[in-house]
Amino acid sequence: MLKYFVRHIMNSSGQKFSANKFYNTMKSMSIKCTKNSLYEYSDHLTDAFLFYKISINSRSAKSRLINPAKIYTINTGLLTAMTFRNSYNYGLLLENMLFMHLRRGEHDVKYINTKYGQHGQHGFMCFCKRL
Repeated sequence: MLKYFVRHIMNSSGQKFSANKFYNTMKSMSIKCTKNSLYEYSDHLTDAFLFYKISINSRSAKSRLINPAKIYTINTGLLTAMTFRNSYNYGLLLENMLFMHLRRGEHDVKYINTKYGQHGQHGFMCFCKRL
């Protein structure tokens, strides 16, 4: 199960991640796991510096809890090595690199949603750094 979890996060690097949605996916594939174990794995992988999680830029603690975090892979080389893609999405790789650059500068990075669609569907994500 951990293998599927890491692979899923790698394939969705730079996108919002919901442990609840991943739990439902595992459940539909008849793979047994608990939501608590997914949250624990997520925390352990973040502590092991495999991924970073960023929350939405909001003053409301409830809003930060409700909205899913965005996940970024620490190393873009590891990201390209572990993911299989027919065509590379250079935009996501660039976004990941930009996040890592901001992170190295010790900025508190959050994301915001705008009204313009990403891939014509959802709000486009922009970084917001606090000085």
